[in-house]
Amino acid sequence: MSIITIIAVGMVAGLLYIYKSLKQAGEDPENFDHYKTDPRFRKPVNWKTGQLPSTIKKKIKT
Repeated sequence: MSIITIIAVGMVAGLLYIYKSLKQAGEDPENFDHYKTDPRFRKPVNWKTGQLPSTIKKKIKT
């Protein structure tokens, strides 16, 4: 009986830890804000969705 109690307490503690971690991660507003302001992570000016800019495209030899 005590083994079942220990396993149950461990499972409840694990689930509470997961819930707390997910809740804390969702409330943190500064997770990825530094990517918006850092110029290294900005899109090029002539970037189009689904296509590489002409300066980055590799020329295909036929």
